[in-house]
Amino acid sequence: MKFPILICNNDDEVLLTTALEKVEYELSCMRPRIDFEISYAANYEEALKYLHNHKPNRGVYFLEADLGEGLEHHNGIDLGEIIRKQDKNGELIYFSHANLAFQTYQRRLDARDYILKSFDIDEIEKHLFNSTMKAVNQIYEDRIVNKE
Repeated sequence: MKFPILICNNDDEVLLTTALEKVEYELSCMRPRIDFEISYAANYEEALKYLHNHKPNRGVYFLEADLGEGLEHHNGIDLGEIIRKQDKNGELIYFSHANLAFQTYQRRLDARDYILKSFDIDEIEKHLFNSTMKAVNQIYEDRIVNKE
């Protein structure tokens, strides 16, 4: 069975894209090999379409907290609430600016990590890799315990 991973990022930031590509490469080289099904969404609507069409279970979700054009639009935090309802055991990993971190806490979304865009590239890569490995290990253990 493949691990579903959704990366929802509306930024064209080279820094974050480079970090995600490096993490994706490192995960693909792991032994024993863990199969991933990585999908990308550039906005809230694309992410909803993915969730509706694929109905992932125990996925890993990288969500940009500030997906919308402002707080009056749907954002990655809203998306996290929808994911929590659909995939209760999914792993949420947020990345954004510090001013939105408290909102994820207020909504009790139980995020695995919150990676700040202000981190340097090495710190972002380290957080992404460590968070991903912890999330994948948790999901893998859950699947073994539940004999999936």
